[in-house]
Amino acid sequence: MIIKVKQNTLKLILRILNNKESTEPVLILPPQKDCVLSQNHGSLLLRSTPQKEGVQNNLVENFFAEIDADKTIAPHTVMIAKNDKIIAAKNYAPYTDKCWATTYSMCKTIAGMAIGFLADEGKINVNDKYQKILRPSFFTRNFYQRNITVKNLLTMTSGVAFNEAGSVTSTDWANDFMTSEVKFRPGKEFMYNSMNSYMLAALVNKITGQGLVEYLTPRLFEPLGITDIFWEKCPQGIEKAGWGLYILPEDILKLGIFVLNKGKWNGKQLLSEKWMSEAASTQMEVPEYVGKYNYGYQMWTGDEPKMAVFNGMFGQNIFVLPDTGIVVAITAGNSDMFQSNNIFPLVEKYFGKITQQTLLPSIKQTQPKPLNQAMLDGILGRQIFLTSLTSEKIGLLPNLLQIIQNNYTLGLDKLTVNCVEGKYFCEFVEGSAVYNVPFAFEKAVKSVIQINGESYDIAAQGYCAQNEDDQDVLKIKINFLEMASVREIKITYSGNRVHLKFIETPGKDFLLKMLVLTPENIKKNILIKQLAKTIDLDYLIYKVKATLEPDLLGAFSPEDDKEIFYDFFPSKINAEKEDFFL
Repeated sequence: MIIKVKQNTLKLILRILNNKESTEPVLILPPQKDCVLSQNHGSLLLRSTPQKEGVQNNLVENFFAEIDADKTIAPHTVMIAKNDKIIAAKNYAPYTDKCWATTYSMCKTIAGMAIGFLADEGKINVNDKYQKILRPSFFTRNFYQRNITVKNLLTMTSGVAFNEAGSVTSTDWANDFMTSEVKFRPGKEFMYNSMNSYMLAALVNKITGQGLVEYLTPRLFEPLGITDIFWEKCPQGIEKAGWGLYILPEDILKLGIFVLNKGKWNGKQLLSEKWMSEAASTQMEVPEYVGKYNYGYQMWTGDEPKMAVFNGMFGQNIFVLPDTGIVVAITAGNSDMFQSNNIFPLVEKYFGKITQQTLLPSIKQTQPKPLNQAMLDGILGRQIFLTSLTSEKIGLLPNLLQIIQNNYTLGLDKLTVNCVEGKYFCEFVEGSAVYNVPFAFEKAVKSVIQINGESYDIAAQGYCAQNEDDQDVLKIKINFLEMASVREIKITYSGNRVHLKFIETPGKDFLLKMLVLTPENIKKNILIKQLAKTIDLDYLIYKVKATLEPDLLGAFSPEDDKEIFYDFFPSKINAEKEDFFL
C-alpha cells in the first residue's frame, strides 16, 4: 500500500479515537444518497405455496423456526422461491420487503455478471491483462502487476495489496490498485479483496463509457423488472461494485433465480449459459480458514450440496440450490463478517436435499416489560446535557456507518425525551444539528433523518427494562432500515444525574477486527506497530472499546461540563477542583 494511503489510514484510526477535535473526515467527499425509497415500482414475482410447488410445508416452517431460535442470525427479510415463484416469505419487524437493503459484498456477483455480458458481446476476454485495457500506455516494473488478468480479478486471485481499508482513505482507487504491491503470483492463491470487484467496474466504464447501472439496466435490470436501485460511487464517479448497492429484497431474490436458470429469464437467454456455468462453478479453491465454500466468478460455490452463493457481510445472502431448484434470499443484521453464522448449515439442511419433516414445537415469545410511567414521567421534557470529560462523545449515527460512508459527526451534546399529544420523540443535538426521532413503546415508528446530506430510513422503539442493579432503564432502539446497523441507547437516572450507555450492532468486536486492532493482527501490521510506538497498545485497545461502546455521564440542566463531572464525583469539588482544571 502506498505511503499516502497508510498515512490516511493512521489518521482515520486517530480520528475514530478522538472525535472531540473535528467533524471533518479524512477525505472530504460530497454526500450521495440524499433520499430513501418511497415505494416499489418494479415488477413482482408470482406467489405460490410450498405444497403447490412440491415442497412440504413443515420443511419451510421448521426452517423459519430454527432461524428464529438461533442467536447468531438477526434476519430482516427471508424469501424462498421455487419454480420462479415465491413460496414463502417473512419480514422481521421493523424491516419489510418494501425497504431498500444494503447488499454489502452480495453485489460483487452482479459486477461479475457485467463482465459476462461484455464477454458475450466479444468486448473482453477473461485472459486479457486488465492494465492493457484500462491504461494501455501505463508502465510498471512490477512483473506481477503487468500479468494480472481479468480472470484474476473475477476469482480474487490478483494478490494486490490495496484493499477495502485503502478505499476509505484514497481518492484514486484505480491508480492506487495499479501501483500497489502484489503479494504473490496472480492466480496462485485466493485473497479476498473488494477492490478486485471495483476494478471490474472500472473496466466496464473504460470499455463502454458507462457505469455499471447504466450498462446493466437494459441487459439485466429492466428484463428482470428491477427499477429501484442505487449504487454508491467512488471519488472518481465509478460504482464501487464490491459494495454500496441498495436494492429491494424481492429483486435480490430475482437475481438468484436468474443464476438458477443459467442466465435465462422468462424464456429468454440474457446472459449465456456458458458464462453462467463458469461463474457458478469452482474456479479457485479457498483456504479452510476462510470457510467451506470455494469461489467462482465473484460468487461462492459449494459441492455438497451443489450451491452458488451471493454473500455479503452481516448476513446478506442469496443461496442458489440447483439440485432442489430452490433459491433463498436473506437480508440481515448479523455481527459476523462472512460465513461464520448458522444460516449456511440451516439452508443446506433444509433445502440442499428435500426431506420429510415433523413440525418442530413453536418458540415462546418473550414479552416486553410493561411501561414504567413513573420512570418515564421523571425524564420527559427534561434536557439531558452530556459530558465527554470521562468518555469519548458518540453520535446518533453508528460508528460503522460513519466509517463505511465517510460521514462523521462530532457527537451528541444534548438529548431530550418528549411527549406531544401522546406521541413520543427523542431529540438529539449534535453541535448545530438537531434530529427529532419519533418512537413508540408498542411498536417501532418509521421516519427519515438526514445527517450531513445523507438520508437514512430509520425505525425507533422504546422499551422499559431493568439493569443488573435493578435500576429502571429506558431503552431507545433505532434500526437503520436499509443497513445492518442498530443504535441502542440505555438511559438511567437518579436525581439530577443521568447515565447513558450507547451500544451499536454490529458492535465493537467487529469494528476492532475491521480496524485490525486484534492481538494477532497487531503483531503483523506495520501501521499499528508504528502507532504502538507512540501509544501504549493496551491503552489503545481500551480507548477504541470506550469509543465504540461508551458510558456517558449527563445531568438535567447543568451550567457546564464541570458541573456534570462534580455531580458524579463530589470529592473533586473542593481543594482538588481548582488544580484539576488548571
